[in-house]
Amino acid sequence: MTKVVLLLCWLSWGVQALAAGAQQKLESKAVTVLCYHTFLGKTSIFTDFSLAEFSEQIKQLVGAGYRFVSLAQVENGEISGQKNLLVMFDDGHHTAATAFNQVMAPQGLPAVFALFPAGIASPHYMNWEQVKALAEVPGNAIVVHGYHHEKLFDRFARSNPQQFMDEFEKAKNILEKKLNQTFHTFVYPYGVISASGKEQLKKSGYLYAYGLAQRPLLIPLSTNPDPLALPRYMLTRPLVKQVLAKLLRVP
Repeated sequence: MTKVVLLLCWLSWGVQALAAGAQQKLESKAVTVLCYHTFLGKTSIFTDFSLAEFSEQIKQLVGAGYRFVSLAQVENGEISGQKNLLVMFDDGHHTAATAFNQVMAPQGLPAVFALFPAGIASPHYMNWEQVKALAEVPGNAIVVHGYHHEKLFDRFARSNPQQFMDEFEKAKNILEKKLNQTFHTFVYPYGVISASGKEQLKKSGYLYAYGLAQRPLLIPLSTNPDPLALPRYMLTRPLVKQVLAKLLRVP
């Protein structure tokens, strides 16, 4: 009798565990973060796409039922399911503004712009008026992308500590002053993550930072292994078909 009871208890526990696992899977929440750069239509630049290519990519993803979410929704945990996309434009090239205004804005799709102040208003980059206009679009967000867009290796922190700190604090201060808002999200230039960079992020008051990794972003953000090393897919010509195919297979 004891063996029968134990067996029944074990079977009951197993069924409950399977049900809990299935429920957890159903309730799991994630966002795929896509990182774009320029839209010159130059096939010789591996991070560049034409506006027509970008438009077709967005069309496919919208048609597949993906929800385009805002950074605020991501940070507040206002996400359901796994078919969610967060689109980021890195660096502030003037064609990123064109791509957003012509392709995403007419569909009411939000985006994030990762900017470094030293590049703003320089040749081929957005000016401050364009940045402010993009920041005012409902759902859009601006995040810090360094000051000079330097590779934030530990050796840089040791060789030039002031300039290293400027990549975090000076950039943040300028964007806050120009846009009249606070910033707590950082995007690593070139995806370079270092111990010195994480330490400076904490000192400068950042809560989240994005690198480059081929995996979804978990929601809530606290469930990711490291809030200062959050993942993004950088879309390049060699990888875009593979990434899109993977996304379009999600039920």
